[in-house]
Amino acid sequence: MLKGTTIICLLNENGKKEETPNYYDIRYADYREALMENNYQKIYYIGLSVPNYYFELDFELPSNLSSLSLTGCKIKSLNGVKFLDNLINVNLSNNHLRKIPDNLPNGLLKLNVSYNNIRRVWKYPPNLVEFNCKKNNIKTIPDTFPDTLKKVNLSYNQIKILPKEIPKDMKMLEIQDNAITKLSKSIAECQEIEVQWENNIVSVLPVEIYNALLTQINDKYYRNFIINKNV
Repeated sequence: MLKGTTIICLLNENGKKEETPNYYDIRYADYREALMENNYQKIYYIGLSVPNYYFELDFELPSNLSSLSLTGCKIKSLNGVKFLDNLINVNLSNNHLRKIPDNLPNGLLKLNVSYNNIRRVWKYPPNLVEFNCKKNNIKTIPDTFPDTLKKVNLSYNQIKILPKEIPKDMKMLEIQDNAITKLSKSIAECQEIEVQWENNIVSVLPVEIYNALLTQINDKYYRNFIINKNV
């Protein structure tokens, strides 16, 4: 997405997402222009990146909205914002958030809150598939992950303890540059996963994980391992 750009995508007359360039990608100089559209409730995607004007999410979200991307908008809080059930993808990266909104819909699949000032993760939407909270100040996360999680990026925080149970279907776990004291043995039960874990307190893999490895890179600058039981 171009910096300083507002992109709005609409549903067509049949309620379907139109993929043609003339309709799929509608750019505005200012998000306020989009809110004046006659078919405002047909908006399914709002993308706003580093606006050169003051932005505040003080308007009602369109009822058909499924994807919301507000990056670099200097947002401090989203208290009072009603997130609708249609939302499946939310990107709030590069803002000034101190907490993740606690009223995100249960059907949310992707959440990106990287590059904020979040101190703690209290809970996850129950059906989350991808979660990115890279580059915050997080010390504590819930003691369980949703079973649906496939990709998790917790890197560059201050996390000490991981959940004991890692979902067996998780594909990617990025935990580098934290203060983690030990790796969860349950990672060894994953069917196919890559883990990046350099720059933590823990320095030795549990024997359960070591015995399940497909490949391992382990040097002073970069550590990762891959488990793949499908090969």
